[in-house]
Amino acid sequence: MGEHHRYQTDSYLLRADWTFPVPIAYGPGRFSELPVHCRQLNMTNPLIVTDRGTSALPFISKAIKLLDSSGVRSNLFAEVNPNPTQDNVMRARSVFRSGGHDSIIAIGGGSGMDAGKAVALTAGSDLDLWAYDYDKNPPEMSPGAYFPSLL
Repeated sequence: MGEHHRYQTDSYLLRADWTFPVPIAYGPGRFSELPVHCRQLNMTNPLIVTDRGTSALPFISKAIKLLDSSGVRSNLFAEVNPNPTQDNVMRARSVFRSGGHDSIIAIGGGSGMDAGKAVALTAGSDLDLWAYDYDKNPPEMSPGAYFPSLL
């Protein structure tokens, strides 16, 4: 019988924050902080991006209700495949624009997080997703094209 290893899982229940490359809040009970984060970041109408499976979990509807009760409008985009596609990202970008959204809340699993980051990356331009391929030169962008407040 080999030696048995006992893995510590207590650390999974600890809260943590990351700020690079984007703010990420992790840990039990963190959804209750959504309105605070939205106010701090001047988010008034975020698009919540997640995958189909995660969208059916109860905490997603609770997060939407929490935002709504705090005066933060939001919309849910959950048409993200387990491996996000360009079509998923471009459809989410279209929803972002047509809904007048000012920010992204990406909720994952990796698929929702990846798609949310890609939507945020492409939301301010008409460039194709693959224009941002790291093997290519960065595209020329005008910061005021979709976000005039940045000028």
